[in-house]
Amino acid sequence: MEDQFLIRQVLKGNKNAYKMLVIRYQRPLFSFFKKFGFTHQKNEDLTQDVFLKSYQFLKNFDADKGTYSSWIFSIAKNMALNEMKKKGEVLYSDDMLENLNLADSEESMENLLELKTSKEFVQKMLPKIPNPFKVPVILSYIEELTLDEIALIEKCSIGTVKSRIFRGKLLLRDLLMKEEMV
Repeated sequence: MEDQFLIRQVLKGNKNAYKMLVIRYQRPLFSFFKKFGFTHQKNEDLTQDVFLKSYQFLKNFDADKGTYSSWIFSIAKNMALNEMKKKGEVLYSDDMLENLNLADSEESMENLLELKTSKEFVQKMLPKIPNPFKVPVILSYIEELTLDEIALIEKCSIGTVKSRIFRGKLLLRDLLMKEEMV
């Protein structure tokens, strides 16, 4: 069943339709939170909170502005960033991001990433990259969302999404190089 159909059913009072949405999205959301390095219990709590908030505000969902998937991941992203703020983690500003060294070519980066791009390595390293890059990389490579969907979630242009994914891959490459030296 399509998400749109299920949403219409939920809004008509069919709670079983919402259960179908929960079943469809609980694993991807849990997986999304896991990439931030939260505890198993925190991942479960945040996933449940996303569903509660989604249900509470479902009447505000506008299919003309994007998919239910992009809407629910927007909620998840905001919850993850809020949780990181509570933990005292630094959320980088755009000015700080512009100062990153991006002189390396994409070709050499791809070669290095191919050496050790198992999902295990990426999952282990994702919590170590800054948030503005972490979310687009997770949504692109782990959740396999389109650039359009990621742009909706991030509330930015597709070009910005591409740039953040590229920079995220550079940071993963740097982590890979450091790991190789150890």
